[in-house]
Amino acid sequence: RRMAASEAQILIVFDYDWSLVNENSDTYVVAQLAPELQAQIFQERPAGEGWTDTMARAMRCLRQANFCSKEILEAVAQVPRFEQMVQAVQIASERKHKVLVLSDANELFIKAGLESMGLASLFSFAPSAEEGNLVEELLEAGDGRFSRFDTSQAGNVISNAAH
Repeated sequence: RRMAASEAQILIVFDYDWSLVNENSDTYVVAQLAPELQAQIFQERPAGEGWTDTMARAMRCLRQANFCSKEILEAVAQVPRFEQMVQAVQIASERKHKVLVLSDANELFIKAGLESMGLASLFSFAPSAEEGNLVEELLEAGDGRFSRFDTSQAGNVISNAAH
């Protein structure tokens, strides 16, 4: 039996920053919590420092400025979003299509952002072995680890539960 087009499962892939959300989630969080640190963190980056290291430094700076994980995640929840993209994910899920986030944005921020948009229940999450309780370890302890989203295993990390 040939599957009708209306029955076919489609793979829909979204980026996170500037797609599901209308902003760079990394820089937005720092700007909302400590705008006075923006230049120090983002514009005065040491030569050769990669973005992951910059964000690890940003988290250390926020921790030193006495911001806790709750405040950081609340700022993540405030990142401007495209409501039409939220609706698109909801519609795709209702129609049983497979929806992925494929992004080099921070995995913790992606998960917290999807939660704040009410989309987390539409996705299944399989944290990496190293992730552990990243919020507590990274933000509360201030140890400077900052996890980038693993694009090599995107289908295994964040995918629609209806696949």
